[in-house]
Amino acid sequence: FNISTGNYIGSFPLKKMYEKIKPLARVNRFTAKEYEAMYDIPVLSDGNTIGNAIAREFGLIQMGLWDSLEDTNKKYKRYTIEVECFINNSNSKGSMEEIKIEIDTGLPIPSIKKFMLAQKYDTKNIPADIEKWSYDDHLYFRKKDNTVAIAERETEKIENEKEHKKRLTALTIKGVFIPKDINDAHSELLKILKKEQIAEMKKGSEEDMIKYHHGLGTWIRNNWGLWGGSRLSEYFNKLGLSHPDSMSSIILDTFWCMLNNKPYRLEQRIQESNYLSESLKNPEGGSPIDSAPIEWVIGHGMGKGALHLGYSTSDTSFWRFEFGSGRGIERARKMEAETIKENIKMRHDLLEKYGKQKKK
Repeated sequence: FNISTGNYIGSFPLKKMYEKIKPLARVNRFTAKEYEAMYDIPVLSDGNTIGNAIAREFGLIQMGLWDSLEDTNKKYKRYTIEVECFINNSNSKGSMEEIKIEIDTGLPIPSIKKFMLAQKYDTKNIPADIEKWSYDDHLYFRKKDNTVAIAERETEKIENEKEHKKRLTALTIKGVFIPKDINDAHSELLKILKKEQIAEMKKGSEEDMIKYHHGLGTWIRNNWGLWGGSRLSEYFNKLGLSHPDSMSSIILDTFWCMLNNKPYRLEQRIQESNYLSESLKNPEGGSPIDSAPIEWVIGHGMGKGALHLGYSTSDTSFWRFEFGSGRGIERARKMEAETIKENIKMRHDLLEKYGKQKKK
């Protein structure tokens, strides 16, 4: 093509033309810079946070990231605003450009969205050579009137319970067929999976099925209602299995058995799975010194030897519990105590950071 006129000239083999056009190529130079990651939406130009500004404007109370520690999420109905946006740093400096703003039903959605987009945001932390910065944040609120917020939560619980009961007998959830038992699950997998995938599973070992825990396993847990409740999760509950990860693992492992004409050993698998789940639970009992509750802050491993580390709520002494050892709760070792200290400091720093943000 003629670059000036756009007229077609002709077609030529690249090998033939390469040496002629090579000297005409320009040199491209790329530079890379590192910037500190920023996720929380910047404060407004007046120094207030957008969360507190929304709460003040619409008669709400903002709920912080750590409010679940105070059990307020169970007491009051919580509303969520999920925000993905750009904050402009050049044209319309300080303005918000919406990517996605999702607001729970029950709040004045159009008004809140309009309010957020009308604000001016502080751009001092955005590098000068960046035109706009992307942010992804969640804001949580409840109604200001305690009586209303509590009543809304009670209504929500009733509605959730009704919905849960429906799910436990539903043939489909969100358009997806829900198997009624493990054999039904295998039949559905035979329909869903491609022949090549099934052949690969059959050819591999049972241990190889772990590689499907994410991907296919995630799809099973999410779409067959193992998290939110379904007739399949209810089937496993009656067998004594409660955790969705364990359910999907057993479905996949026994699918391999079915493909290879091997016994399912279902009862044994459930016992083994429950043993592993038990090892992940926080130990029962308090401090051996004064029976004060222990805040278990670190867990490592699973099954026999799974380690739990924590501190006493009365004197901050450090403790350990090794599952299956038979020794009960005992003093943490030196390096373990240092790890607990670091964890406590990290939690304190986070609480202080988000607590300050909430008070602004």
